[in-house]
Amino acid sequence: FEFIKGVRVENGDCKIDFEDEGFLKTFAKSQIPQIYNPDTLSSFKDSECINVSHFKTILYRIYLLDISNGKLSSIVFEPTSKSANDFFSEYDCKRINHKTFMDFVKSNFQLQDYKIEKNNIAQNLTNYQKKINVALEEKSSEEAIAILDEYFKDSLFIEPEIFFNNISKFIGFSKQEIWFLLKDVSKKEIDAIKNLTINSKEKYFFIYLENNEISQQLYDEINKANEQFQNVYILLMDSVVEFNVLFKSDNKTWNVFKREKSNIPISINGDLHQIEKHFLCRNITEFDLEEKYLNKYRVSFAKEYVPIVDKNIKVFFNELNTDDETGKDKIASINNIDTKLLPFKNLGNSRNYFQSLERQKQQAINSILQNRMHKITSDIEKLSKKFTENTNPTIGFIEKIEAQIEKEKEKCLDEEFTLFVELEAKLKITKKDIEIASQRKSIIIDTNILLEEPNIIEIIGQQQTIIFSGKVIDELDNLKVKPDLKDKAQNAIRNIHKHRQDKNIRFNTSKIDNLPSDFNKKSPDNIILSVALQYMKRNPVILTNDKGMSIKAKTLEIPAKNITELKNILGMKKQAKSTNKNRTNKRRK
Repeated sequence: FEFIKGVRVENGDCKIDFEDEGFLKTFAKSQIPQIYNPDTLSSFKDSECINVSHFKTILYRIYLLDISNGKLSSIVFEPTSKSANDFFSEYDCKRINHKTFMDFVKSNFQLQDYKIEKNNIAQNLTNYQKKINVALEEKSSEEAIAILDEYFKDSLFIEPEIFFNNISKFIGFSKQEIWFLLKDVSKKEIDAIKNLTINSKEKYFFIYLENNEISQQLYDEINKANEQFQNVYILLMDSVVEFNVLFKSDNKTWNVFKREKSNIPISINGDLHQIEKHFLCRNITEFDLEEKYLNKYRVSFAKEYVPIVDKNIKVFFNELNTDDETGKDKIASINNIDTKLLPFKNLGNSRNYFQSLERQKQQAINSILQNRMHKITSDIEKLSKKFTENTNPTIGFIEKIEAQIEKEKEKCLDEEFTLFVELEAKLKITKKDIEIASQRKSIIIDTNILLEEPNIIEIIGQQQTIIFSGKVIDELDNLKVKPDLKDKAQNAIRNIHKHRQDKNIRFNTSKIDNLPSDFNKKSPDNIILSVALQYMKRNPVILTNDKGMSIKAKTLEIPAKNITELKNILGMKKQAKSTNKNRTNKRRK
C-alpha cells in the first residue's frame, strides 16, 4: 500500500490507521462487500465468519506522463487480472470505472488541435492525410500502408518531435549514464541526439542505432571528433526493435521510457488532430538492470570501442615528445586520454591495463611539469632581475611587471601560481613603500628605535610628522637608571627635548578604547599602537625594531618599518623629487 489517506507507507511497514472507523468501513465496503455493505443492509454485526482465508497480491502503480503538457496521472492495478483496483486508485486520481488497465490507457489519450496555417508539422500531417485518403478511396490498402510507413520515417513526425524536445528534462535529473535504442531515426532526430550529448558532457550516452546511411554518418562523425564526443558510444545494428530510453535517477533505480508507434493523424469533422501518446515509465533496480541487461550490452560497446581508443592512445604517446613539451593543454589531453574507456574500467581483466596506462600518463605528465618548472623559474628570474636593476622604481614600472606576471600566470596550472609568490610580495611591498614615500607621513616612534638611533628626528627631517607617545617617554625615563642603557636613554631624551618646539613634533597620550577587544590593554606595545590608531587618516607608520609589534601593527593595517626600511622610503621621495626637478629643468631648457 503506497498511498493511503495521503500517508506514504513503505513496503513491509504497514501504517494503516485501524482506529479510524470511517476509513475501515470504506475499505471493507470496497474489498469485502459480501460481508459489509450498507447499501444491501449487511454489516459486521449480523455476519457470521464460517471460513477464514488470506489473500496476498502485488499492486502495481503505473504513472502516465504526458510530456507535452507535464501532466501526470496514475493507476493501481493487479497484474494477474489486469484490472484496476478502484479503492487504492481513487486516492490520487478520479475513480476509474474501466474494466481493464488497457481500457484506462486508451481512454486517456488526448486529442490535440493544430492550426494548419501556423504549424509546419500540422501542414505535413495534412499532406499525408490527403495521400492516405486518396489511396483509401481507390481501395488501395497496400499503398495507404506504404504512405503510413513513409510518414513514420519522416523527420517531421510529431512523436519524435515531442520526445526529443522533452527528454532533456528527464536527462537533467539522471545520473551518469543514458542508454538509447533508436529505430528508423531521421536526420532531425540525429541532430537532436547530438544536441543532447553536447549539452550533457558529464554523462555517458550509449546509443543503439539501426544501420543506415544517416546512422553511419553519425557514427563516423562521433569517432572522428573524439574530443567533442568523449561521452558518446554508438553501435550500429541490423535491427533495433524497440525505442527505449534508460537513465539512472537520483534514487539509484533505472527509469525506462518506451516509445511505441503512434496512430496516423486523423481528421474529425474537417479539423486536424493528432493522437498524443504517453511515455510509459517503469522503475527497475540498479542490481537487476546491471545483472540482466547492461553488463552484456556494455561488453558489446567495449568490443567496439576499446580497440579504437587504445589505438588512438598508442598513436598519441608515440607522437608525444616530452623532452621539450611545456604546454598546459597537453597535460589536460594526457589526463583525459582514457575518458572514453572509463565506463569499461570494471569489465573483465582490465585492471592491469588501466594501471599500466595510468603509469604511462603520470610519467609523461611529470616530465612536462619538470620542463614547465624550469621555464617558469627562468621567466621569474628575468622579471626579478629587471625589478632589482631599477634603483628608482615607480608605481607605473611595478604595475607593468605585475601585468607581465599575470600574463605568465594565464599559461600556468593552479599549483604553479605559488612560484610567483615571493616576487609578487616584493613588488607589493615596494609599491606600498612608494605610495608611503609620496605622502606626508605620521611616524610613531617606538622606544627601541630611540635607543638605537638617538638622532632619529634629524634623520626623518621636518617633512614628516613625528609622534611620541607618553608611554615611550615614560620608558626612556625608566631606562636612565640602568647602567647599560643609561647613556642611550639620556641622549634620546635630550634630543627629544631639543626638538620639542618643532612644528612637526607631536606628543600624544594613549586611547586604550581604540584597541580591539582581544588586545591586552596593559601591554606597552599596545598602548603605543593606540596612539597610532589616532592618526589613521594621516598615513601612520610605526617605526620599530620589534617584530612582535610589527605583526600587531599589520593586523591593525598600519605599516611598520625599521630604520633601514624608513631610510629607503625617504630616499625614494628624494629620488622622485630629484627626477622631477631634472625633468622640469630639461623642459625649461
